[in-house]
Amino acid sequence: MIEIPEHLAGRILAFLPTYNESGNIESLIDSLLALDSRLDVLVVDDKSPDGTGNLVARKAADDRRIHLVSRDPPRGRGLAGREGFRWFQNHPLFSAVVEMDADFSHHPRFIPALLAKLSDFDAVVGSRFTPGGRETGRSVLRRCTSMLANTYLRFVLQTRLGDCTSGFRAFTRKALAGIDFQAYVSEGPTIVTELVFDLLSRKRKIGEVPIIFENRRWGDSKLSPAVLLRSLWFPLWMRYKRLKCWRRHPNP
Repeated sequence: MIEIPEHLAGRILAFLPTYNESGNIESLIDSLLALDSRLDVLVVDDKSPDGTGNLVARKAADDRRIHLVSRDPPRGRGLAGREGFRWFQNHPLFSAVVEMDADFSHHPRFIPALLAKLSDFDAVVGSRFTPGGRETGRSVLRRCTSMLANTYLRFVLQTRLGDCTSGFRAFTRKALAGIDFQAYVSEGPTIVTELVFDLLSRKRKIGEVPIIFENRRWGDSKLSPAVLLRSLWFPLWMRYKRLKCWRRHPNP
């Protein structure tokens, strides 16, 4: 059983955005459900051609703790993320949500630590770059790229967070209260930094716990050079938009 903080009185939701994860999804769902009887799993699938959604639907038919949202095109990590967070907001039975990748790069064994730290924070990031955290199974170039990108993002976002690009995160209901995810503009992985920027702007308390990021067990990475470039440009655009808004309304 997970040691869930007392103020998280409701159920816990593990949210998985998926596209072509048929080789991982069933075993990952089983691992998540085995953590605690108070944990449900939500899969938001972008109509994966490899049958990921069909596999989840069959499991959901036998287990009420499994939920499936099958999205129509266009597909995208950000679009699926916005859908998943709205689903959480609309289901008050859940007091916290854990967002994670569906390829075992974010291992379920770190979820108890994420939830435990929610007793002191509104959101908690699973970090590769805090003491005790690291990446495995990736090239030196890829690891260096991640570290440099996060150094850049800390400067742009003006935060001390060690890992601004981690998609392994836990949020209380309070953390996401009042956020209109329909107004978000991210269609791809930039939703990770868009949400961090939004939470910081709302003065939410964000903590970190160390994780070991493991390269995916099965399937292909969705990260491309174009996605990486957009991830670096997007935070500058957010700060520009926020500065324009502040100049128009300096005393909100």
